[in-house]
Amino acid sequence: MALQVCVRSTGVAAGRCECMGRKSGRALSFSTYCMVVLITGLTLFLTGTVAIAGGGEDAFEKYMSAGKNCFDRGDLSGALNRVKAAEAEARTLADAGKGDGPLLESLTVLVMLCKTGSRFEDAEKYAREVVLLTCRGSGDNEVKAFAVNDLATVLKRAGKYSESAAAYRQALLVLGPQGKESIAAATLHDNLGIVLQIQKLWQEAFAEHEIAYKIYSRLAGPGAPDTYLCQGNMGQALFGLGEFAQAEVLMKEALAGVERHEGKDSIGAATFCDNLAVLYCRQGEPAKAESMQVRALGIYTRKVGRENPDALICMGNLALTYERQGKLKEARKTAGEAFEIAVKVLGEAHPVTERLRNILSGLATPAP
Repeated sequence: MALQVCVRSTGVAAGRCECMGRKSGRALSFSTYCMVVLITGLTLFLTGTVAIAGGGEDAFEKYMSAGKNCFDRGDLSGALNRVKAAEAEARTLADAGKGDGPLLESLTVLVMLCKTGSRFEDAEKYAREVVLLTCRGSGDNEVKAFAVNDLATVLKRAGKYSESAAAYRQALLVLGPQGKESIAAATLHDNLGIVLQIQKLWQEAFAEHEIAYKIYSRLAGPGAPDTYLCQGNMGQALFGLGEFAQAEVLMKEALAGVERHEGKDSIGAATFCDNLAVLYCRQGEPAKAESMQVRALGIYTRKVGRENPDALICMGNLALTYERQGKLKEARKTAGEAFEIAVKVLGEAHPVTERLRNILSGLATPAP
């Protein structure tokens, strides 16, 4: 069974997200994402040689606003088309010497939209350009690290785990020694630990989470959301190391913290329910595991849909839990549905798709 992990944002962003954000956490809203980009791109905008004015700016704002409206009503394709039009206007402005701020804003929103639609090749292309623009125009190391972190997250979602880990390490280098004890550094260490977990490098992962936990505890406090989410990630690394009892304690405490601060119907709660279920199934309590995974899948379905990679991982885990109880019909149905969605949304070669294919092929075929 596969574990999922919780990821956070740095202090750069307002709220948690998957750019320095939670793997299974809520995505930034379109409006908040634009606000973050405006903050991180402020230096680029202000250093433009000419103040933005006229039709180019008006067209840019019109397309960005239209993109937001499309996104808010669930029209991802429409949002992408309109923000791409805004990007074209922003490139014209940049070519005219009017600053890179609008271009950075549109590109960063395109990263978010492409990730949402599992268009990882496009997301990676845009994220790499964001890194180049940010590193060229900003003197703030934390802003630069934020951009590299977002690229690392895209690579992780695309299943490029080694490249993702390298990018997180690069972000830590960009942050520099003066930032090594910051909340941003803690987030980067924790996110690096997540990718190492996916690669089953449990000891290395635990070491990264432990560094993050110490920083969070000192700067944010023991009961802060970032701290207990990191604690849950530590628990998952311990599970991978076979330390089941200690892992259960940490993950249960993390789940309680998530439910207290984000609600019992939150994505974070779904993540820890699924992870605890994997643990319970390993300990010989599949009925208890099933109950928690059904709850987790219900949250994912309502909040992000079954096309989301985290929902697909949960479905694969639930299929294995059904198998443990001899519920082969339910196991095959759940794994089959997840695999069909994964092929359509993620592609044949994505690691999540490959895992679901292996689960499905491993389930017993009924006699004719």
